[in-house]
Amino acid sequence: MMENTLIVLATIISALAVTGQTLILWRQTKIANEQIEMQRQLISLSENEERSKQAQEISTWVHTYEVGKPETHILHGSKDEGSQTDFIINNASHSPIYNVILSHDDFADSRHTMGIYVIPPGRWRLAYNQTLPVDKYSFIEGKIWFTDAAGNKWHRDKMGNLAQSNYSWGKPLINLPLETKNLNIHRENSF
Repeated sequence: MMENTLIVLATIISALAVTGQTLILWRQTKIANEQIEMQRQLISLSENEERSKQAQEISTWVHTYEVGKPETHILHGSKDEGSQTDFIINNASHSPIYNVILSHDDFADSRHTMGIYVIPPGRWRLAYNQTLPVDKYSFIEGKIWFTDAAGNKWHRDKMGNLAQSNYSWGKPLINLPLETKNLNIHRENSF
C-alpha cells in the first residue's frame, strides 16, 4: 500500500513539475513574443520616419496682401480694394517633389486648385493671379498634395498636419520652372 501511495505521490509531483515547466515555458514564450512585437513596432516607426523624411520638409502657406502693396501681409482683406493671394511653396528638402496640387479654401468654402508637375528645392511664390474680395471674417488657408522623390503620396492640410494620401493626379495646369515667366512665379530664396 505504501508503495502505491509513493507511486501516486511521485506521479502527482511529476505532473506538478511538468505543469510548472509548461507554465514557465508559456510565460517565456509570451514575453519573447511581446519583445518581438515591440521590435516590429520600432522597426515600423523607423521605416515610417525614414519614409516621411522628405515630406516633413515640404510646406505651403498662402500670402494675402492688398493689391498694389505686395510687401504687406494681411490676414483680413478689404472688399473695396480686394486682395491678391499667392501660394508660398517651401521645398526645404534636397530633392524635387512631383504631381503637386495646391488648394486654398476660405470660410465660404470656395475652392481654387492648381497643379504643378515638379517643384525643385527652394522656396517658391506662385501668384494666383486672381483678385479675391475677402471681408474681415475671411481667412485663406493653403493645402498641398504631392508625391515625394521615392514615389510616396502625401497631403498637408490647412493646419500643417502631414499624412500619407492616395490622391489621384489629373492634368496639371502648370509646370515649374519652365513656365515661370508666364506664371508670375519666382524663387523666394535658395538653399
